[in-house]
Order: sequence, then structure tokens, then C-alpha cells
Amino acid sequence: MDKRVRDIFANHLLYLLEHQGKTQVDMARDLDVSTGTVSSWVNGQKFPRADAIERIAFYLGCRMSTLLEENGLEVYLKDEDDGLLLSAYHAADPAIQAAVRKLLDMPEAKENASTQSAG
Repeated sequence: MDKRVRDIFANHLLYLLEHQGKTQVDMARDLDVSTGTVSSWVNGQKFPRADAIERIAFYLGCRMSTLLEENGLEVYLKDEDDGLLLSAYHAADPAIQAAVRKLLDMPEAKENASTQSAG
């Protein structure tokens, strides 16, 4: 296994565990693996099999690409932020929702959105 991929996986796994308030012990117990196994994944000493990566991703509520790709965490956090914004929008008063729709319909908002998606 490529050391770079193993290091990316280890860093992303550690970040997601901490981000979600889970410990290595929690993960080991919940996935029915040894704490030593989880520790070796987090420390980049070992790399899990594909089926284990799939179970880990499901456990952490993310895609496998979040764990394996260099920009995986960036995409995950953006999706998480987008979900929070969407939830806030749906929970908002109808007048606030209308104001948001009006703002998003402004030419400046459309220009900013196209610039961000292109970059």
C-alpha cells in the first residue's frame, strides 16, 4: 500500500473520530475489532482491507472517498456545512426564507456562486 494513501487515511480517520467525539476504543468496540487494530490504522502503521474501509465509512457517516482522498475531508466538511445551512433555512421563518431566496436571485449572488464553483 502506498504510504501516502495510508497517511491520508490515518489523518482523516483521526480527524473524523475527534470531530464526532468518538474514541478509538468506541470504534473498536462498535466495529468488533481490537483496539490495537484501530490504533495501527490511526497511526498509519497498517491499512484496512476494502471491506473494513466500507464499514469504517458507514460508522463515521461519510463516504469512503472522505477517508481515502487527499481532499476528502474538505468535501466532507463542505457537505456538512451545506447541510447545516439547508437545515437552518428550512427551520427559518417564511419571511427569512423569502429574503434568502431574494438575495440568492441577485446577480451578485449568482456571479459569486459561479466563481466559487469554477475555482
